[in-house]
Amino acid sequence: MTIGEILKKKRLEAHMTGKELAKLAGTSASMISHIESGYKVPSLGLADRLTKALGFSMDELVGRKVG
Repeated sequence: MTIGEILKKKRLEAHMTGKELAKLAGTSASMISHIESGYKVPSLGLADRLTKALGFSMDELVGRKVG
């Protein structure tokens, strides 16, 4: 899975809209959309804020097995 696919899966599991996630992570809803669709890759800082907002690890975001 790509970073965007993982992010979208986790966001949907959290029953959150792109706009809600964007607000928590300090970015725009369009940035979330671009990341999820594969047009952009988040900076490390944004990736950290996104994973914290959704309650999962950076390892999971990059597809590493955790546990």
